[in-house]
Amino acid sequence: MKWMLVERKPDVIYSGVQEIYLGASNSGVSDVDLAMTFATRQEAEAYRRTLKHRYHWVAVTAPK
Repeated sequence: MKWMLVERKPDVIYSGVQEIYLGASNSGVSDVDLAMTFATRQEAEAYRRTLKHRYHWVAVTAPK
């Protein structure tokens, strides 16, 4: 199972909007194929903690 970081939207009720994934340059990308992936959730969380705006991202499993 692979993990990735997805932009967190705490004030928005999920309505099928397009997800924003963390890309290689620490910026948001809409294409899941360009998103950074991690082998474990612990690796994803450790990387998230290094980001300037770490609370804007949440670790999720990568879509198949």
